[in-house]
Amino acid sequence: MDNKSLFERIGGKATLDAAVDIFYTKISSDISIGHFFKGTDLANQKIKQRTFLSYVFGAPIKYAGKDMGNAHKRLVENGLNEDHFNVFTLHFSNTLNELNIPADLIQEVEVILNSFKAHIIKENNSQNNNQNENNMALGKNLSNLNSKPNDVSDLYSKLLMEAADAVVTIDETKSIILWNRAAERIWGYSAEETLGKNINNFVPTEHKQNHDRYVESNLHTRVDKIVGRGREVEVERKDGTRVPVLLTMTKVEDGDKTFYMATVKDMSVEYEMRRQAEHQKEELQAQEEELRQSMEEIQTAQEAVAKEKAVMQATLEQSSDGIVTVNADKNIVFYNNAAELMFGFLRSEVLGKNVNIILPIDENENAGKSKELEANKKDGSKFWLNYTLSKVKVDDGFQFTAFIKDITEDKKAFDRMEQAQREIEARIASVDTACIVSET
Repeated sequence: MDNKSLFERIGGKATLDAAVDIFYTKISSDISIGHFFKGTDLANQKIKQRTFLSYVFGAPIKYAGKDMGNAHKRLVENGLNEDHFNVFTLHFSNTLNELNIPADLIQEVEVILNSFKAHIIKENNSQNNNQNENNMALGKNLSNLNSKPNDVSDLYSKLLMEAADAVVTIDETKSIILWNRAAERIWGYSAEETLGKNINNFVPTEHKQNHDRYVESNLHTRVDKIVGRGREVEVERKDGTRVPVLLTMTKVEDGDKTFYMATVKDMSVEYEMRRQAEHQKEELQAQEEELRQSMEEIQTAQEAVAKEKAVMQATLEQSSDGIVTVNADKNIVFYNNAAELMFGFLRSEVLGKNVNIILPIDENENAGKSKELEANKKDGSKFWLNYTLSKVKVDDGFQFTAFIKDITEDKKAFDRMEQAQREIEARIASVDTACIVSET
């Protein structure tokens, strides 16, 4: 057996540094657990994680950090449970797999990590703190197993039997020689029902015909097609139901004998989280599409309104009558070309100014009723105008628009006509008087 620690066998500091970086990228983006790290200083967290993992994997360093219960107290208070812990472990295993760490070493890592699960999830107390110290020592001892297999064989057996993940081992005859308690929970078969039997009895129906051949092929060709790789498959339970799992196969050769060990992680919770995440993603995409369509409709409506407004404004600009619009504060917001010619003020001189600068509009006037008055031009000269006021309700009150005609010439013509009329009436009166005198 290799005398090197697990820390050395997985590649030492360089591998662990890379693994921690990849691991935190995965968990931070996982919708099911990423919320636990909101507001966390990830750079500092990575340093702590590297130190802890280096220690429990057998690096020649001292660990002076918090015990696992206190270190994870805040997370547990925020809802961290066993399912979340399993997701963390899965991400770390997948990270090591991406770094091409052998499957048997990944399984050693999982055993060590799972040895801390119970204490992290349980409520913190003095008994658990003592247990955690024992777990940390146990994790370190596991990582330093060397050439004393007899001293640790019982420990290994107990750990495998109590492992959180199912562990199933077969020999080269395909007979089951290990079926731990997690396997009993996943498959629904007890160890008494499985030990000594062909593993083919417990694989999904669709694989029964070829499973023995797969094992025979590996034994004879020594070509590892699935050994050392993690695969997501389904387990067929005793009651016929299916359970999604992550299966990792390891092959061990002891002299002229070959053994296969399958580590099986129940992925039901992870699959449900993925399903919920996918459902949420689909709902979000549907909402985004609905919002996009609504925005397009709003944009189309706004463009239509803007176009209509532009047409209306162009029409008003071309009107021969002066048109002046004021807001609820009686400030001018529209002033057309004809109004510029009529009053002598440029648009830039009156927009935003009180309308009294050109016209004393009374908002209490009856809309639609025309009114004549003498107004002043910019140069001080006077002219006569006639205006009709419209009143429209808008969001911030009322808006008033005055339609103005310059009636100065009409006024002069009317005055001349009245003067002529008076002159004619005077002449007629003088003729009548003359006639009366003549008759007398």
